[in-house]
Amino acid sequence: MDDRLEDMMRDIGQYSFKREHVYDTLCNGKDKPLYPGCTNFTRLSAVLKLFNLKANNGWTDKSFTELFELLTQMLPEGNVLPSRYYQAKKILCPMGLEYEKIHAYPNDCILYRKEYVNYNHCLKCKASYYKKKDGESSDEEELKKGPPAKVAWYLPIISRWHAEERKCDGQIRHVVDSLQWKKIDSLFPNFGKESRNLRLGLSTDGMNLFGPKQPGNDIDVYLSPLIDDLRVLWEEGVDFFMRILVNSLICVPCMFFCTINDFPAYGNLSGYKVKGYKACPICEKHTCYHQLEKGKKTVYLGHRNFLNRYHPCRRLRKAFNGEQEHGVAPKPLTKEEAYQRQQGITAVFGKFQKQYIVKNLWKKRSVFFDLPYWSSFEVRHCIDVMYVEKNVCDSVIGTLLNNEGNHI
Repeated sequence: MDDRLEDMMRDIGQYSFKREHVYDTLCNGKDKPLYPGCTNFTRLSAVLKLFNLKANNGWTDKSFTELFELLTQMLPEGNVLPSRYYQAKKILCPMGLEYEKIHAYPNDCILYRKEYVNYNHCLKCKASYYKKKDGESSDEEELKKGPPAKVAWYLPIISRWHAEERKCDGQIRHVVDSLQWKKIDSLFPNFGKESRNLRLGLSTDGMNLFGPKQPGNDIDVYLSPLIDDLRVLWEEGVDFFMRILVNSLICVPCMFFCTINDFPAYGNLSGYKVKGYKACPICEKHTCYHQLEKGKKTVYLGHRNFLNRYHPCRRLRKAFNGEQEHGVAPKPLTKEEAYQRQQGITAVFGKFQKQYIVKNLWKKRSVFFDLPYWSSFEVRHCIDVMYVEKNVCDSVIGTLLNNEGNHI
């Protein structure tokens, strides 16, 4: 069978695991026959084949468990196939990436790492590690258990399609066709000339790790470990084993390209106040707004300013606000101006911290500026069009159906 188990075992390596028995368990699964006398499958190879089927066909966890239960009954007596999906997943657990557990204080002030690693209470808000409620164990006992959250870095497969196979006809079909990609190639020629170097994007939508209460502006506290990893990926790179062409380890540097998020997350990540009369981080004080008389909501109009001076939509009245548009588009904020706006701003993180900060459109210096190349980027945060369309659709339908909380 061409399952390449020996190659996978060698790539994983014995010393990549902190616990010796994890590696031994994986080796035993590789050598143990699926049932007495079986020569085609081992326990590990059978589980790998089944997981491939699950991934390729989109099986649910429940249906996968039912399949295991059926197969264990069909196979000869003495078979070692797991009877449930959870048991099978534990067999493949050593093949996953390692993760680091990082404790967080309840008020989002600091993380239990670096200079705070030996503390069991916050130096800012004096809160304990864990909030103890009636009937719960003490802080010391909770510390021994560790937090339940798991965070891991996943790196994409190296591809040179964008350099060797893509269609170059002046159309924007891929992020490689953007001005940002070309600007990076000119600013960092040693990085840009190697097509296998990685450019990473961070999508911040689709999951909520913090429950009903989001950290909001304090998200930088939780992003600090990510920034440290990104600096290492840029300065030291990451080793990849390339079987094709070179058949050896190569060190690949990685660059953080942009964030992908909806508009509220834009404000939390960039450090700009995306609410009120000046909610646009690009137009800033020149944001065109209008406050509804009855709903008291702030809406943002005047986008016809960005059209060509003689565009027919500028003359339309009824389709817009009842007036023709003769205004001129405001000058967008440059990357240098956005960077300078955030310098000197000292933000105090934490839910119960009183922040005596001069009123400013920018509420903090974004943690992404700790990356050595971030200030050179023209586009740092990208709006996820899918979420914008969804929010607009929800608001329109909510207004038509008079759903509470979903009005325009």
